[in-house]
Amino acid sequence: AVVSTQSTGMNDEWTVIVKDLFKKETDIDLFTHLNVSLSTGERGRIDGSFGNSGKCKVYVEDGLSEDALTLLDKKKRKEGGGGKVVVKLVFKRFMFDKKKQMLQ
Repeated sequence: AVVSTQSTGMNDEWTVIVKDLFKKETDIDLFTHLNVSLSTGERGRIDGSFGNSGKCKVYVEDGLSEDALTLLDKKKRKEGGGGKVVVKLVFKRFMFDKKKQMLQ
């Protein structure tokens, strides 16, 4: 399955907050530590949930690039200079797997 969504912002230069990747009732712990890729070229992993509305935190090990920081900056986004970063999660899940695990 390929799931993609847009990020809403950042906590710091290593963490991105992502919305609409999961529904509110989804158990995000099942997806923790799965790898994701950002449209700016960085790779990260899901670090856990953020709040109760289905948002999650993505940790980028190498840190965000200057382009990504510019796109995710809330001040620049309000001024019209920011943009959107797409976060993509790719995994496989086999129908008859009794453990119901997700593989990458």
